Order: sequence, then C-alpha cells, then structure tokens
Amino acid sequence: MDFEFTLYKHGPFSFELRNELSSLRASGFLAWEIRGLRYGPSLKAGELGEALKTQVADAPRKYENQLDLVARKLGDKDVKAFERFTTALFVTLQGRTRPADRAVRIHKLKQHVTVPEAEAAVQEADAFLAEVNQAVPA
Repeated sequence: MDFEFTLYKHGPFSFELRNELSSLRASGFLAWEIRGLRYGPSLKAGELGEALKTQVADAPRKYENQLDLVARKLGDKDVKAFERFTTALFVTLQGRTRPADRAVRIHKLKQHVTVPEAEAAVQEADAFLAEVNQAVPA
C-alpha cells in the first residue's frame, strides 16, 4: 500500500489511509470496537468482514511474517514510545542517513522528545527496518 504520510501531532499520519478505513467502515467491512476509556476505539471486522476475508483469504497468509513482525514490535508500546518509534521511522524513510542527524531532527520536530530518547528510537527503527528487509520476500 502506497499511502502518503505526514508528520502530525502524535507521529506520522495518513489522511489517505484514514479515508480508506472510513470507506471500509461505511461499506460494513470494518466497525469500531470500544475497549474502554483508557485506550479509545479499535477497528474490528464489521458485518461484512467475513465476506471480505473470504475474498482475500490468501492475503493474511501471504503477509503473515510481516504482520507478526509489526505486531511483535509495536504491540506493547505505549503512546509515547509509539510516537518516538514511528517518528524515527518517518525521519529515516525521508532519506536521512546518519543516526545523529536523525535524532536531532526528531528532537527539533518533537521538542518533548529528548535527544537521548530520539537516539534510542533511531536505533530501534534501524533494527526494525533491517528485520523488515529480511522478512519481505524478494
């Protein structure tokens, strides 16, 4: 999926992805699930979700390794850690190469993120991208 992302309040955000998810919700393929006030809403399969799963039954198996990797790396992050990590990915994917430059850029974009926190996020992002490159089939 080739969605355009922009750096937003809590990290990278895609208006295109939001619109796609809204379309899937409007069509009945996705629905909101309220899991408590602490976490806010989550997406789950809607009333037509099973029909969609049948149409694209091979997709989860095709991307199983990548989905597992993302879930494993992101699943236990709180909002602050998620913001630092995704901002580090965003800055890295913009083409900045030197880790120190990326950390300073993150701090300038998100002044509440300290340089040491940004450096740690850059290291984590680099390790994640290296693992992603190994998991993606050629």
